[in-house]
Amino acid sequence: GATGSNMGWQPIVYKTSKNTVGERIMRRQRKIVKIIPDEVYRHDLLFVSGCSLKEAYRELKKYKINPFAPEEEPKGVMWAISGKDSPRVEGVALFMWIKDRRDFYTLLHEVSHLCIKVFDLSNMDVNLHTTEAFSFYHEFWFKKLWRLMSKR
Repeated sequence: GATGSNMGWQPIVYKTSKNTVGERIMRRQRKIVKIIPDEVYRHDLLFVSGCSLKEAYRELKKYKINPFAPEEEPKGVMWAISGKDSPRVEGVALFMWIKDRRDFYTLLHEVSHLCIKVFDLSNMDVNLHTTEAFSFYHEFWFKKLWRLMSKR
């Protein structure tokens, strides 16, 4: 993967458009598509924001992944993708999409899912004995992603 480990996304060259689809709010935002390495637990994150879920799915399809379609579009999602699901994923890689780049609260929510999933993949329980590790890891991801989302 991108981290040099056996977990993560295989590189794809992205040719992203500055144009987005959908509502007026989306037209003012640039789409973010970025593979972010996790130096701690070695599960790379494919992060997409500033676009519709349908447009984010196009990024997953580059990895030969056909995600399920929820009945209504949520504000954000976080999934773990297994190498069993795509020949372009080694081990387990993570995918997060946040519709609105200004949505602080949805990012906070989805980062919690991300941290719980990574702890689960690492055979670590989230409990009183791991709260400090969980809190630092949550802060690590939240800061990294919020800075990325906040760039103009």
